[in-house]
Amino acid sequence: MAACYQQLFGWKAGDHFVAGFGHYDFLFDASDTTLSPFGSLKQVRDPNNEEKDRLLAGSMAYQRNLGPRTGLEAEISGLAGQIENQNPANPPSTTDFQLTHLDNSRGIASLRGKFDAAAWAQAVVGAEYREESVDRLDDSNSDGFGGVTDVSEKIQSRALYAQSHLEWGERALLDAGIRLEDHSRFGSYGVPRVSLGLQVPRTGLKLRGGYGRAFTAPTLTDLFYPGYGSPTLRPERSRTWEAGADGAWLNGRVTARATWYTTRFRDLIQSNSFFVADNVGSARIEGEEYAARYTLGPRLWVEGRAAHLISKNLVTGGRLAKRPEWRAGASVEAEPVHGLVAVADFWWSASMLDPFVFVDVDGHVLSGDTPERASLDLGANASLARWIPAELRLRVENALDRRYSDVKGFPALGREFRVGLTVNP
Repeated sequence: MAACYQQLFGWKAGDHFVAGFGHYDFLFDASDTTLSPFGSLKQVRDPNNEEKDRLLAGSMAYQRNLGPRTGLEAEISGLAGQIENQNPANPPSTTDFQLTHLDNSRGIASLRGKFDAAAWAQAVVGAEYREESVDRLDDSNSDGFGGVTDVSEKIQSRALYAQSHLEWGERALLDAGIRLEDHSRFGSYGVPRVSLGLQVPRTGLKLRGGYGRAFTAPTLTDLFYPGYGSPTLRPERSRTWEAGADGAWLNGRVTARATWYTTRFRDLIQSNSFFVADNVGSARIEGEEYAARYTLGPRLWVEGRAAHLISKNLVTGGRLAKRPEWRAGASVEAEPVHGLVAVADFWWSASMLDPFVFVDVDGHVLSGDTPERASLDLGANASLARWIPAELRLRVENALDRRYSDVKGFPALGREFRVGLTVNP
């Protein structure tokens, strides 16, 4: 339940462009009937199926002090994407094909004012406008069935919000706020939040608790994706209670954090067994999260974390999909020389309910829960300030090259290497 405002320093801008080409599997081996009783056949490579993806995104932020106790911040961001998929007929057929063209965009503009009434009292008020649009054209034919579908939709939302932060020395703090939003499809609503923190003298402990409501509107994909969207989908509403404690001992060398929370949902949005977005009339999740960090030396840290989650569909009494009951992890962070930080992070997640029966590209029928998953990720950040104002980032994900799937039927990448460079203006 932390304060919703954020600090922005100066002006920043960025853009990103990605173009990609891919081949996907849409042919079937009629000689392999291992997939019965589902009536499907093993997929094989389709060499003439090609997809081109383009993405352009950017943001700008501006901050200006209007006085010793007031400031103004503004931010705009945007995203535009395009997908073209062409899958011509496969010989000997001359009529079966699939063509898709998709354009989507999102723009956000926000303006907020910050007020420091005193050293112990701050406030933020702001406004935000968001607009999203999608335009998708599909033309397909399979054994004489198909046709043209055209989806062109746009949604807007406007919001006003206010947030206050109060502190009483190091003994207590209070955050309270409310957000009022007007959605072009689902009307107006308000979501309040409040949190309280109390320092326990001479124990190194801080107790905290909070309450908040949330409103999540269905995305354009949830509503209108051809074959899988549901235009009658209702928005998701929830309310959350949480409590926890933070501790610091041995002059900050040892820190720990524990949190308990419970969330009650109305019209929870999730996909059903036919891959279609659907509402769960009533649901609840309850969980605990734990983390501890120990400073072994001036440049060496170790951390452990674990989370336990109980989720329940209150209509059927069953578990909720895609929510593992247990998650855990550990990491080691070191700074062998000044400006070079290396991290090794291991994470593990228990199996989770998945309602889909899926056929992978090898012809295996995947049913039941998604198996447990684990990965070791390695990374290093190196400052290049000695030569240029920049930082080099290196990362190896799934360093042990383990086979696992976050989504049934779509295996995660094997060992993956990433290199990034951030230039500081």
